[in-house]
Amino acid sequence: MSKNISKKELKKPDQFVSFWTKLSAEVSRLLQKQGRALAVGAGVLAVVIVATVAFTQVRSRRAERDSEALARVDRIATADLLPADGSAAASRPRRNAWRGR
Repeated sequence: MSKNISKKELKKPDQFVSFWTKLSAEVSRLLQKQGRALAVGAGVLAVVIVATVAFTQVRSRRAERDSEALARVDRIATADLLPADGSAAASRPRRNAWRGR
């Protein structure tokens, strides 16, 4: 049982066309129609991601700096106090509670 096939039928996609072939054709068609809008959208998304990462880094550094400052304040607040007559100052070396930058 042979069937005559015309050239027109041979040019049509057959049943063995894969999913990826169909997807690439659809994406290509979409890019031709909406290419500029997709490029602008991708650019905006990239800017938002970069800004979020930068903001997170700045906030992290600021939190670390604030934590160090609080630790310094805590060291100063819990440091041993000298007696009013100053007798302990001569018996042991003086600790420098402040470490400036």
